[in-house]
Amino acid sequence: MKGPFKKKDGKEKSDRTNKTSVSSSSFKPANQSRRPTSQQMPKKDWREYEEPRLEGYRLPSRKQRVRAFFKSRYAFLGLIFILCFLLLTGSVVHIQLFTSDDTKDLLERGVSRQMTVQAARGNIYDGNGNQVAYNEPIKNIYIAYANLENDRFNHVLLELSHLLDEYDITYDDAVSDYIELDSMTYAMSEEDMLAWQKNTNYLGLKDLPEGQVESALDTQFVKPTPEVFFEFMRQVKFEIPDSYSLEEQKKVFALRFKIYLSNWFFQQGQPIEIGVDVPDELVHIIDEQNYRYIGVMSGETFKRNYISDARYMAQVVGYIGDINAEEHEE
Repeated sequence: MKGPFKKKDGKEKSDRTNKTSVSSSSFKPANQSRRPTSQQMPKKDWREYEEPRLEGYRLPSRKQRVRAFFKSRYAFLGLIFILCFLLLTGSVVHIQLFTSDDTKDLLERGVSRQMTVQAARGNIYDGNGNQVAYNEPIKNIYIAYANLENDRFNHVLLELSHLLDEYDITYDDAVSDYIELDSMTYAMSEEDMLAWQKNTNYLGLKDLPEGQVESALDTQFVKPTPEVFFEFMRQVKFEIPDSYSLEEQKKVFALRFKIYLSNWFFQQGQPIEIGVDVPDELVHIIDEQNYRYIGVMSGETFKRNYISDARYMAQVVGYIGDINAEEHEE
């Protein structure tokens, strides 16, 4: 049984070998010629191929190429990069050449001042857990001594006055107790105003001699006339330039006068309150643009609020406001 199977397998194997040899010999070319070399191939000039394709085609002129470039998006992006570079270069040149040493130092180090922050009072509740007295946080604007020259300081105050006017923040409350800038009249009696001018804590002026005419540039004698007093403070004390308009001079005058009333504390580094209960948006502008409003800072205080029935609980909450002499007697 095994013999025939072996013979059959051997025969099939030989048949496959013969078929393979035949098939492989059939694919062999009869006459295999050599491939031509580069020296044997005919040489043709590239112009023979390109000239028919370029026939009727004209290269764009320089004017057309420039026009096409400015119409593309790359011109717009390039213009933006050039403008940014010029602005940055101009700012650096301005700081290096046209900025005083004090301002350079402030721009590099900033202004560091300490301010006392009052702690909030505790809330008061009744027996049912209802609030009787509570605190409301409010934002305020302060200005601190930054060792600026008068020109720079007046410019900062002018910028600050525009910002305060935009948000309807009152800052002329101090000067209005002494002089009305709109009507140029004293807000107090002339006697009280002259006494204030002679106070050594403020101006320390002397009585005007009889027969002598008052002058805004005089630094020795009192100024009975409101217009002369305004010009004296503007030109001599505050050095507000004539290039400002009259309205701008009054704005800067109001801020400078408010600072001047607390000048000793201001010189010692204590911030002076400029605006009370200002919106958060104004605070963000002051904090983010401190390079523009040098010396101006923001702070938070607390306003004490009472419910309407708190007046019946004075023994618990204490005074809920200022009282006059008649109320004190009661």
